[in-house]
Amino acid sequence: MKIIIRWSSILFIFLATLLNIAKLENSKALALPQDVLVEKLDRITLYSIYDKKSGEQAKFKNSKIYFVSEEDAKKALADIHNENPESGDLAYIVEYSLEVVRGQDNFIYVPDQDEVNLAKAVGEANQSPYQGGVPLFVGKIDDNYIILTGDNSQEIIPFFFKKQHLDKLITRFKTENPELAESINVEVVSLESLVHVLETSEDPVVKKIQLIPYNSEF
Repeated sequence: MKIIIRWSSILFIFLATLLNIAKLENSKALALPQDVLVEKLDRITLYSIYDKKSGEQAKFKNSKIYFVSEEDAKKALADIHNENPESGDLAYIVEYSLEVVRGQDNFIYVPDQDEVNLAKAVGEANQSPYQGGVPLFVGKIDDNYIILTGDNSQEIIPFFFKKQHLDKLITRFKTENPELAESINVEVVSLESLVHVLETSEDPVVKKIQLIPYNSEF
């Protein structure tokens, strides 16, 4: 199921780099309230392959595998069926929320390779090499993050699993604010580091962070 996200306006607030990922990763402060954290992570769907015969999820070197892209999970399942035709309905895709997955031990994320390639290109352009993990894309103007405001006046800092969703947002912003077009840039942050920030930081800006699902229509 696709999630449709619409926002009435785009607002830039100069945050003076309040959301400094490297700095927040080392924070020893109190985390977000548990219900807020759960709400942020529960809306993100990951995909795994379950083997009914063994009663276990598909693994790589004893680590459970979670795909960010449903299409990648389907391709992996097709490969299993091709290699083991007798598997039939014994192997199938199961959906898990990011909230459920983050509490597990011994698991790995499988990012969309196209998004990884885009993250590498962004890193090269920024002279800040992509460090691995599941890439998330966020828009900035100079050192300040994009904030969206919706019909209910909710403000969010959107982090996108798909760069094309961010590109649509940036295109709209440039149209509405041509004088700032040259100041806009894209930053890549790993999902793993951002989840850690959400779990550990008390910075009030963190409450505005919103993960935009991979399969959303933005």
